[in-house]
Amino acid sequence: MIRLSCAGFVILRDENGRYCLLVNENQLKRHGKKVLSPIGGGIAADQRGLDYLRSIGAVEFERDNDLRFKLPKRQLRKLKKWFVQRVDRELLPTREVEEELVDETKVLAKEDLEGMTVSFSGLRSTVGIASTTAGLIPSLLFAWRKSLRLR
Repeated sequence: MIRLSCAGFVILRDENGRYCLLVNENQLKRHGKKVLSPIGGGIAADQRGLDYLRSIGAVEFERDNDLRFKLPKRQLRKLKKWFVQRVDRELLPTREVEEELVDETKVLAKEDLEGMTVSFSGLRSTVGIASTTAGLIPSLLFAWRKSLRLR
């Protein structure tokens, strides 16, 4: 079994090309460190997506419909094939943008997002190693990136 996190991150720039990053509140509260993070987070799946993932052996989902779980390594190809089809899961970053910029940090008002445009800018896979109490476990991150422009 391997631990997976499917996450989406937003590339948000101002008119001068500077990137928007937020202080990671979890790191600040837990470790007292100011760590900057991009806007984004765990991708959500709908019920059909969750049913499919369970049918290929996904277990130990962290939260309701969040795509953070464990999967038998032999099922990675099936997962990637399902993921790149872009069905039965969250496709746009609008929920994360609203949660982080409007609800949590209050940097913007909801009305500020009305002119938001979204363009899909790719899919990449990143493999890393996460240390846990059980030893070293490979962690696979499927990340989609979105470019946003606010008018």
